Amino acid sequence: VTTLEFALEKGLQILGGFTDVAINADGFKKSISSPGIGNYLTMAQSLSNTMKIGCSLKNSMVVAHGTGTFQNRSTESDVLNKVAEGFELKDWKVTALKGMLGHTMGPAAGDELMVALGIWNQGIIPGINTTNKLAQDVSSENLKFCLENTEVEKETIDTIFLNAKGFGGNNGSCGVVSPYFIESLL
Repeated sequence: VTTLEFALEKGLQILGGFTDVAINADGFKKSISSPGIGNYLTMAQSLSNTMKIGCSLKNSMVVAHGTGTFQNRSTESDVLNKVAEGFELKDWKVTALKGMLGHTMGPAAGDELMVALGIWNQGIIPGINTTNKLAQDVSSENLKFCLENTEVEKETIDTIFLNAKGFGGNNGSCGVVSPYFIESLL
């Protein structure tokens, strides 16, 4: 019995589903001090795996790791911008939480997941409202950073990608598909 079959059998509310969790460690040890190629690989793998189940990437967005530090904002925005370019995405919506929550360390990806589920529940993308404008070192040619809370039609977002990058050490990206997309599969 699959998880989906179990949920249907028990009459559970479907909040979303996972396409994958892509991970990569860039160095010979799990934490290195400078970024490598790992996060480019994990994000691209998550987008590719999401396409394989029929989700439109045009109807997707990202909850970034978003620490806002110089090294993170420049490297993560470059990762997201280049992955968006590679998958021909324009104005790919991006939000992040750490400006409001702080760096929660262990539960950071869980915070991102709660935001994704909240977007589908409430129809509001929480904005990166701790800044008025992007820093000059932020790549944004293919991205649309949500600096203010943004109302959306929640049924129009098929996938929300979560990104947990480790400055070139451990990198993890995950595609979370909407309950509406899962219902369409049924």
